[in-house]
Amino acid sequence: MSSHVLPVREDGSAQAFNDISVEAMRNNAIFGVDTFLLCTPHWFCQQIEGPEGAVRRMLHRIAKDPRHFDLRLIEARPAPRLLRDGWRFAMVYKSIENRLAFLERGFSRAIVPYDRSAEDILDLFAAMNGVQPSTVQAEPVLGFAQ
Repeated sequence: MSSHVLPVREDGSAQAFNDISVEAMRNNAIFGVDTFLLCTPHWFCQQIEGPEGAVRRMLHRIAKDPRHFDLRLIEARPAPRLLRDGWRFAMVYKSIENRLAFLERGFSRAIVPYDRSAEDILDLFAAMNGVQPSTVQAEPVLGFAQ
């Protein structure tokens, strides 16, 4: 999870988010990972799925990215796979359409939720992916990171 200061449009989208998605699809293939990125006007949260070594290499690359500051690893462990089969990358940004999922789970628009548990964040990811947390299957080779 990290803070950012990228310009965000009224609807929650941003050109920078589009640029990130192009980079992510390329980098994910190189690193051999899959990522699910959640963007808000003030913070990013990311689940990285893949073998542990590949996940750690990707985290090291993200840590050097100047678009992020105050980067924090919430947890690294086997976790439920959130991306659909065949997807290398998915991105959701907070919008008018999905803001209720954030509010119902107590995620503020502006405050970076560093105090939230990995389970809280996984629940938010699952809601954004349209998957109920109870139906997500765990896969032992996956790494979890924000």
